[in-house]
Amino acid sequence: MAVRVQNGYKKYGNFETLHLQRVAYQFECIFDAKSNAVNGFDLRGPRDLPVTVGGKYGLFVMSHINSNVFLTLNPTPLMVLTSEARVTFPKTTLISCIVGLRQLDMGEVTLFGQPRPDNLGRMCGYMPQANYFILSEIALLNVLTIRETLEYFGMLYAMDEFEIEKRINFLTTFLDLRKINHPIHSLSGGQKRRVSLAVAMIHNPKILVLEIWGYLVDLSRNYGATILMSTHYLEETKSCDKVGFMRGGRLLEEDSPKSLLCKYEVATMEGAVLHLCRKDDNNTDEDPISFAFESVKLTKYISNSMSTKVIRNDGESISLPRVKSNHAKIIHALNLKWWNRCRRDWRLLIGMLIVPIFCVLTFENIVGPEPHGVRFGIVHNNPDFNISVPNHCNYDTYNKSQCLGNVGICNFLDKFETDKFNWVHVNSYEDGMDLVEAGSVMGIIEFPLDFSVHMKNRMLLRNFADNETIHGSTVSIKMDETNNILSSWARKIIVDKYLLYIDAIATACSFNGSIQPPLQFSAIYGSIGLFDVVSFIEPGAIIINMFSLPMSLVIIWTEDRVAGLEGRDFVAGVHLWHRFVSNILTQSVMIFLQIGTFLALMCHFYGMVIHGSLALAVGLVYSSAITGLMIGFMVGALWDSVLDVVFLIIFICIGQIFTTGVMWPLEMAPWFARKLFECFPVTHAIEALRAICIRGWSLTNPVVAMGFLPAVGWITIALLVSILAERKRYN
Repeated sequence: MAVRVQNGYKKYGNFETLHLQRVAYQFECIFDAKSNAVNGFDLRGPRDLPVTVGGKYGLFVMSHINSNVFLTLNPTPLMVLTSEARVTFPKTTLISCIVGLRQLDMGEVTLFGQPRPDNLGRMCGYMPQANYFILSEIALLNVLTIRETLEYFGMLYAMDEFEIEKRINFLTTFLDLRKINHPIHSLSGGQKRRVSLAVAMIHNPKILVLEIWGYLVDLSRNYGATILMSTHYLEETKSCDKVGFMRGGRLLEEDSPKSLLCKYEVATMEGAVLHLCRKDDNNTDEDPISFAFESVKLTKYISNSMSTKVIRNDGESISLPRVKSNHAKIIHALNLKWWNRCRRDWRLLIGMLIVPIFCVLTFENIVGPEPHGVRFGIVHNNPDFNISVPNHCNYDTYNKSQCLGNVGICNFLDKFETDKFNWVHVNSYEDGMDLVEAGSVMGIIEFPLDFSVHMKNRMLLRNFADNETIHGSTVSIKMDETNNILSSWARKIIVDKYLLYIDAIATACSFNGSIQPPLQFSAIYGSIGLFDVVSFIEPGAIIINMFSLPMSLVIIWTEDRVAGLEGRDFVAGVHLWHRFVSNILTQSVMIFLQIGTFLALMCHFYGMVIHGSLALAVGLVYSSAITGLMIGFMVGALWDSVLDVVFLIIFICIGQIFTTGVMWPLEMAPWFARKLFECFPVTHAIEALRAICIRGWSLTNPVVAMGFLPAVGWITIALLVSILAERKRYN
């Protein structure tokens, strides 16, 4: 026999509470090859079932406790499983257990007389279910061409180039696939299904497990393929050798389509099914079941009863073909698929190359430079002064070296760079306040009437100046403090320029002493400039971007799983560790390209300086990127919904921006919050990169060494969680 599911049981939901009242429909099945009949026994004693099975084809029975499976297929028949509706019989679950996508809770699957191996390899060809209305379920990558798709799966099955080319030529001719160099997304629905079938046949498998129709009769008759299918479209079953109709988890009838049509004297399969359903309703009404069992006793009974009988319709044992995966070819095939995908999928190109450039340009041109063109109003209270008139302040006409010859308003404004502020003429204080309230200017600088005269007197009288002189030489500044960063910058600039203005007056008059305050600040690391805060943010910006970009690929991986690509690869022999290795190899190339993009733009165009080891900085950023990649793997392993994954990635990325000290020192957070944030994946990495870039520290410094430690921990956690989630997924 080619495929056999013996005493198979698959649990759905909570076993202790699910369908306990229907346990009497649990059958033991004995196949009698001489009489070509199946005898069924329920829990209350034996009784005949209305099932007759030809000795050549075996049988299929499924219980109401989703599902106790007895299935035997000899080599070469074309057998179909069908049911009255999509929800009454888990045919796809059975096929998933056969190919290894899921595991039976009890029972076993045997192939060629031996237990099914973990990896079917070249023994089995699997074509996932394709909905006629949802063509995305063909489980093929749309951006690849027909040739690239077939070559990819041929490499997964460890076929050599000559063998792959030979099979491609045969299948494209046999299935009439002429557009071999066209991408999948450009094909019609029928062509896509034929490509999916060609993928299942590329390695010439002994067993072909399909969930759609097309080109199957010729395969069964002329190429010796054993085919097990499931379908909801009854008329399509006329071409098969045997039809098994399931309802409520039970096999109602199993025979050839022609025999069923003759037996019930109908012209269509729908008519035969209607007779079967009416007959089943009558049997159910005559035999009501109302049992309840304790969960433990029920489990023991099912386990014991399912292990007592063995179905066998031939005495021969066919030797199981040796299954051996070529891991190097599998990883190479995954890498090649990723490369072909990158060449055609614009989302990947934007995510890997355009986004880093956009982030650097946005950050450096908005956060990096000092403000310029800030509008400020000038209230002068002097009818003869108008800052808006061109060349009104002709600084060349002033004798700046003459004592008290440089105390005017224009001398003060001369200290400002021309691009930092745009001065706006304002007639009065009230007009200036109206402009601030309207948002036309950021603030106003008010000079009292006869400011120059009062300033001269104050410089001459010094400590003996009267109140009128003091008030007349005082400059009043009012600002919109909504943008605190901008207002702090403006306040510092105005104070600095005012000190320069006073120092210039004192120098011209040869006053003794310094005008500057008796405080001197100098930087050991970094700079004391207000807007040199960009050097503080740059390392964090690099780490956060490099952490988030690889992690965002989980969205594409989840799309592939939803589309069935991951399951199809799994059946072909691709396991979790293959994907781990392939993604680390392919993404490492992209990560280094992205790191190079960040550092090239920031260092060569925007003046970022790395005082420490460049190799150490690159290694730290790379470790953070791999951490993000592995966390993305973990997220993808735990969630199957694309929308769930998108929201979770957004949550993680935004959380990292505000909790890891990228833009704001963690010292300002409460103690308990600070300790919590230090456990996050990139908190220590950001501080370590700052220490390398700004302070020039090496790996021997604990701050730098600590930057690598969280990466090791989070990668380990992500690996363990991904492995456990993967095992649960295929259970």
